[in-house]
Amino acid sequence: MAPSKTFFSNFRLSNIVNLLLRSLQLVDGLVVIGLYGIDLNRARKEDKYSDGKWVYAVTVGSIAAATAVVYAFVSVFMHYRSLTFLFAWDWVLMVLWAALSGIFGTMYLNEKVEMEAGIHRMKVAVGFDLAGLVLWFVTAVMGSLWFFRERWGGRISRPGKA
Repeated sequence: MAPSKTFFSNFRLSNIVNLLLRSLQLVDGLVVIGLYGIDLNRARKEDKYSDGKWVYAVTVGSIAAATAVVYAFVSVFMHYRSLTFLFAWDWVLMVLWAALSGIFGTMYLNEKVEMEAGIHRMKVAVGFDLAGLVLWFVTAVMGSLWFFRERWGGRISRPGKA
């Protein structure tokens, strides 16, 4: 059997969906790193204090981007369903994104932009924080469903079936 045929025979719709979601998570994480990194870089250049909230945002974005890359490779080279226990880390990241969204959402969502680019950029960053929260929630739920379906298999009775 040709190597390419073996590679593509292991590719399923779940792999493609997972790869798409992981790609979106990667982009989201990189955008968050960039948006919050601007302020951290400015503070560094001016020898000012780097606020821990911005450090947290860049850290969450970095962890999420690295995780998305690793999970994307897993979905390409292996059946993601066979490694469904990874869903637990998705839940951890979802909680980190929820905290990040809460921190910056309370700070900037009610602010008036009034021609200030920094406030506008932070409102955009909050939008990406919320997108990250949703993306990691979706993959956590999918991973949880796959995990429990694989673990309990046919032992779960479905409505209408004995």
